[in-house]
This record gives sequence, C-alpha cells and structure tokens, in this order.
Amino acid sequence: MDTEKSRRRVTRIAAFNGWSVAALGGVCVLTSLWWLSWPGILIGVAAVASGFMELTGRRRLTEGRPAARRWLAGSQVLLLTAILLYAGCQLASFDPHRILLELPPDLLEELKATFGAEQVEQLTGRVHRAIYVALMIASLIYQGGLCLYYALATRKLFSQPPLPPGDPYARASRSP
Repeated sequence: MDTEKSRRRVTRIAAFNGWSVAALGGVCVLTSLWWLSWPGILIGVAAVASGFMELTGRRRLTEGRPAARRWLAGSQVLLLTAILLYAGCQLASFDPHRILLELPPDLLEELKATFGAEQVEQLTGRVHRAIYVALMIASLIYQGGLCLYYALATRKLFSQPPLPPGDPYARASRSP
C-alpha cells in the first residue's frame, strides 16, 4: 500500500473512532450526571478526552506532523487505562446485596424460590465478574490493537522524508 493510501486509511479510522468515542463519552457523562455516578462521570470525561486526542492526532497526521503518532497511540492508551481502572473498581467494589435490591421484589422471590438465596448471590457474582472481565479483555484487544496499528502505520508514514511540493521526479523515483 502506498504512503498516501495509508495516510487516508489512518485518517478515516481516526476520524470515525475519535468522533465515536467522544460521542459515547459525552453520553456517558450526561447519563452519569443524571444518576450522580462519579465513576461514570470520570470514565466519560476520559473517553471524551481520548476521542479529542484521537481527532487531534488525525489533524496532525493530515498536516504531516510526526507528533500525530503520540496523539493517536496515546488516545488509545488513555481510553484503555480508563476502562481498565473502571472495570477493576467495579470488580473490587462488587456487592451482590446491592444488586439484588435493585431487582423487582417479585422477580427476586421467584429466583430465590427456584435456585435458593445462596445460589442467586453466587450467580449474580459470576455474571458481574464475567461482564467486567469480558470488557477488560475486549478493551485490551481493541484499544491495544488500535494503539499498535497507529504506532506502526505512522512510523511507516513518517519514516520517509516528505516530498518537496511540485517535484514530479521525486515522486517517480519513489514509486516501485
């Protein structure tokens, strides 16, 4: 893939991902404000910051600035760190009784009658752990992979010196 195609691909990915993360982070902040959830507010703010970091990296990439690499990869590191901290806090502070109190009383009684009170607590804990461990694994794969992609793609893009504007001979000598 030639350099210009690579640059366009990275900028498209960064634009889509940056706006998506910023928008989802904004929704997270708003809903967390409604429910007065400080962890939700913090992760939402981190997501919005990560999205804008990615968009800043995209802009720097289109301007041909090598600092784009740090901004693009750094946005993924920030988002991954926020997600892992959030999920870790949720795992560490889990209280099955608090979750069971949120269930409608008739559903809770039916579950206890079917499985027993102890089994319902254990099942609640297992489901809770499974959800947050899956979130952590998916984030490691996605954000980690995107960070690696940005680092490798931008290294390739900036490893060649920029071409002088309007020099057709420089372009012809670089083509395979």
